Amino acid sequence: MNGRQQWRVLSWHTRYVLDRAEWQHIAALGLLSFWLLTICLVDYPLYSEARALSSQWSASRTSATNRMPASSPDKKPRDIASEFVASLPAYETYPKQLNTLTELAGKNGIAILRIDCRYETVLELPIRKLTLHMDLSGSETQLRALLSAMLNTVPNLSIGRLAYKKSVDPGAGMDQRLDINLYYRLGKATA
Repeated sequence: MNGRQQWRVLSWHTRYVLDRAEWQHIAALGLLSFWLLTICLVDYPLYSEARALSSQWSASRTSATNRMPASSPDKKPRDIASEFVASLPAYETYPKQLNTLTELAGKNGIAILRIDCRYETVLELPIRKLTLHMDLSGSETQLRALLSAMLNTVPNLSIGRLAYKKSVDPGAGMDQRLDINLYYRLGKATA
């Protein structure tokens, strides 16, 4: 049989099947064909791309594992809390730092109206926290300059609260409520 005869036989069989089939069979055959076409055009390329990506990922993962030095089992994990405590100045240095803060306020033209101090011991760490509640008066630029100087000069200082309010006297500038925290390492004798 040549190609033309095979085509005629195939078309005859197809017409015979379609003549005997009802609309339900044709709908099911159409859905089946659509499903197969979707698998061939969409799912298979995605599947092959996912396999290629996973093989690249596993290859990079094994090469990264091979590059990393083997960690010794006797090496201790880093104790970040101890490193932080060691970076703090000793508790005995707080008078010098308070004098530094007062000098910074004077250099920036800020008037310190009131200071309240509170000392707290942090139970989880050998740290003492000194909280200063300060009422300051000056212009906005002077207050910003003071804050910048304080944060750059004293490394163990953090700002807890900052509040501005207009002064009653129009020429006086602004009043500021500033809460700062100073953290100190407790020495062996103090702890």
